[in-house]
Amino acid sequence: VEAGKGLEMRKLVLSGFLASEEIYINQLEALLLPMKPLKATATTSQPVLTIQQIETIFYKIQDIYEIHKEFYDNLCPKVQQWDSQVTMGHLFQ
Repeated sequence: VEAGKGLEMRKLVLSGFLASEEIYINQLEALLLPMKPLKATATTSQPVLTIQQIETIFYKIQDIYEIHKEFYDNLCPKVQQWDSQVTMGHLFQ
């Protein structure tokens, strides 16, 4: 009985973690949306922002997004196909 409760608690914690990660990814995507058109105008005669300003404002956002998206994509099936044999410590390295 205690082992079952522990597994259920573990799944609950990881489900919450997955939900938080999904929200974070969505927020990063929202930050990436204006970056693309700003970069496109940066090389025109009347840029909204310079490339340097864009890189400062959006510093490493694309990299951060890709790391978290990959983590989410790897974590999601493990939480959805949950059983006592699921391991995921390697995802946190």
